[in-house]
Parts: sequence; C-alpha cells; structure tokens
Amino acid sequence: MAGRDELRVDDRAGHLAAAQRAVGAVSRGRDVPAAELAELTRLVGAAEAAFADDAEVLLAAFQFAFRSGDLSRAGALAERRLRLAAAGSAEAARALCNLGLVAHRLGRLDDAEGYLTRALETSRALGEPEAIARDLGNLSLVPESRGRWDEAEALLREGLAVATAQGTDKGRELAAGMRANLGDIAWERGRREEAARLWREAEAEFGRLGVEKWRREFAARRAKLAGPDASAGA
Repeated sequence: MAGRDELRVDDRAGHLAAAQRAVGAVSRGRDVPAAELAELTRLVGAAEAAFADDAEVLLAAFQFAFRSGDLSRAGALAERRLRLAAAGSAEAARALCNLGLVAHRLGRLDDAEGYLTRALETSRALGEPEAIARDLGNLSLVPESRGRWDEAEALLREGLAVATAQGTDKGRELAAGMRANLGDIAWERGRREEAARLWREAEAEFGRLGVEKWRREFAARRAKLAGPDASAGA
C-alpha cells in the first residue's frame, strides 16, 4: 500500500490503484482492523479528492464505502456518478444499480425497486448481457425482501440463464451469486435439500474464481445447514 508521501496529486494511475487495493482489502469477508481501515479510508479519500469527476475513481470509492458499511457515503458517490454519466449509458445503468443496492440495504424498498428497474431497462436497451444478468439478480432482492418468492425466483432464473450463457468469468460469478440467492429462497420455502445443493454449488464456484467477498454470508448459510432446522421440509 502506498505511503502517505508517495502519490502526487496528479498521479491518476497511482491514486486509482491505491483505491482499488483498498476495495480489495474490504472485499475478503473479514474484519479489517481499525487502524488499517482508517488508512484505507484516507487513501480512497485522497483519490476521490484528486479526481472528483473520474468515473473509475468514483466507482472504486463507491465500492469501498459500500463494502465497508458507509451507506450514506456510498449513496452520495453513486448519485454523483449518475449525474456525470451520459443518459442511457452503461455507466448510468451501473450507477442506478448501485443506488438501488444502497436503498435496498437501507430498507427503502420502493426507491430500490425504482432505481433497479431503471438500471435493468437501460441495460436491456444497450443489449449488454452481463449487465442485464447483474440487474435482474439485484432487482430480485426487492420481491425477496417483500416475501414475494415467485417473483424473486423468476427474476433470478432469468438472470441465471443469461449469465450462464456468457461463458465468461464475470458471467460465472454472477451465476454463482444467483444460485446462492435461489438457495436462500428455497430455504425460506422449506426446500432444504435444494437450498443446500445451490449453496454448495455457488460457494464452490466462488472458490474456483477466487471471489472472497461473500465469506460471511456462506458461513451463515453453513450454520443454518448445521442447525436444528436443517432437515425441515427436506
């Protein structure tokens, strides 16, 4: 990690790399020590201050804020990215998606649905399959939170089909996330064996891809499988 005096204000590549390393540090499914988190926050803040209108820097700053739990900051960064993005662009779709995720995390489901629907509509208009799969998966979080299982499952299965068809690592990562979420719904509906199978498949795929950010979620899922309700509905 770059030290305090190593980056010039105009060193975009250095600032962006430092911000992206900070994102990586909070994406490993572990608690980050307070001193390390403070230094990472400083580095990301320096990058954002130096390149306040740079889409890549702002995306890294958003990811850092969101994954470290600063939802207010994450929302502000996503709003700024949306203002800077060209209407109907892939960047606009991603910013709308990020705003939807923040709203969902805050329990503002109507707002989340609006943002995520707009993101999906934009991605469909652009014809970008991976973005369409991403947005379908994220939109499914809203009906899932409302207990509308059929609607959530339909969105996830459509997204899973699109993601699987891509044959790319990103497509495989998206597909794994949707299998995990389908497993969550299966669990809630009492389909324990199906949930266990989907969770195992998703966790194995994330392992093959080297994706670590969902470690806590899978630890919680394994705890469910080991708990007293694991055989219910099997």
